[in-house]
Parts: sequence; C-alpha cells; structure tokens
Amino acid sequence: MYATRENTIGYNGIMGLSLGFVYAVFELPNSFIKRRVGITPGKTAEGFKKVIFMFIDQIDSILGCVLVVNMVYKMPLWFYFFYVLMGAVTHIVINILLYSLKLRDNMF
Repeated sequence: MYATRENTIGYNGIMGLSLGFVYAVFELPNSFIKRRVGITPGKTAEGFKKVIFMFIDQIDSILGCVLVVNMVYKMPLWFYFFYVLMGAVTHIVINILLYSLKLRDNMF
C-alpha cells in the first residue's frame, strides 16, 4: 500500500482505525445470526451448523478488512477472494497451533 500512499502517522492511524472498526463490525452479523439460532456466546453449534459457522467465523472479519484495503488499493475481484481465502487459511492454522500449544481451549 505504501507504493501509492505515504508512510505517515496520520495515514497509518486512519488505516488502523478503519481496519479495527471494520473488523469488529463484520463480526456482528455472524454473532447476531448465531444468537437467533440458539448458539450461546463462546459455544459452537452442533451438526451441519457447526461446519457453516466455523467457516463463517474464519472469514467474516477478513471480508471487511480486505474491503477496506480494496478501497485504498484497487484490486481485481479474484485477488480480493484470494486474500480472503489466505486470511481464512491463516486463521485456521493459527487456531490449530494455539490449540496444540494448549493456549486455546477449543480449536475453533
């Protein structure tokens, strides 16, 4: 991103605030839907719902953050989805690692 923008405190502050805000906001719809289908906070669903919500949990905030980056640095649609996929894979790998090191109670 710094190829087209200056590396300044102001720019970095705005990007940091934007990414943090969008990260939190994009978590909300998933949490709202989970509460409506009876999944309590901090718990996972059972059966097929578990797979769906596990996947959504890994990508919800990434969708928003990559959208913010796309507003600043235009990218093709396939690149957007590639970033989301790589973010989801990274999230899953980190979760497994933290679980394996006993730093996390559940894997997902």
